[in-house]
Amino acid sequence: MITIEQAIVLATAAMQGLKDLEGNAAILHPLRVMLSGKSDDEKIVGVLHDVPEDTNVGFSQLKEAGCTDAQIEALHFLTHSKDVPYSVVKTSRAGFTRSFFLQLRLI
Repeated sequence: MITIEQAIVLATAAMQGLKDLEGNAAILHPLRVMLSGKSDDEKIVGVLHDVPEDTNVGFSQLKEAGCTDAQIEALHFLTHSKDVPYSVVKTSRAGFTRSFFLQLRLI
């Protein structure tokens, strides 16, 4: 199973050199999300959530790195296709609450 430290290293390496829309290091957002997590699983998913979306690291590589099936399922849910506007993705997620993540055993 992947540790928080391993997830941070993986995310940082994968996102090396990427910038957000304001020109900041892209890793800062996933780190903030990670820090808002309560459980280790929430923190791991938080720090990795942009990796499959914004880098060439895919779900199979995250699985090989030690992510659990529940973590991979949560990452699939949080990842959106570049073809779909974020406003559509955000609207489609609006009905989901922390209870969704309870079902994934992440809380």
